[in-house]
Amino acid sequence: MATKKISEFLPGVTVKDEGSNLTTTPVSIDFVGAGVTATNTGDAVTVTVPLPPAPALDDLTDVTITTPANGQVLKYNGSAWVNAAGSAGGGFYYQATAPGSPEVGDRWVNSTTGVEYS
Repeated sequence: MATKKISEFLPGVTVKDEGSNLTTTPVSIDFVGAGVTATNTGDAVTVTVPLPPAPALDDLTDVTITTPANGQVLKYNGSAWVNAAGSAGGGFYYQATAPGSPEVGDRWVNSTTGVEYS
């Protein structure tokens, strides 16, 4: 079987590396990296590239976490997001039944019907 260029199979498709056109027309493409997989079924090829892990909250430059405790929330203090005690009310529930002890400011979305109550 003769080797053909990708452009012969996919006319109008441009192959780029990090957004820049390749200087030569490729004959093959090699996907590399941790967890990258390529599978094919017939003429279809699926390339799966895993997402990088999400950073920890305190790895973000505008978040400062000191001595975290249960019941705390993130609040913006004017210059950074900091952990602080949560105030009463303002809870959010996504479940099929109404919250058992709702407080003023709570929101509930019925997960079965999609109806929102506040």
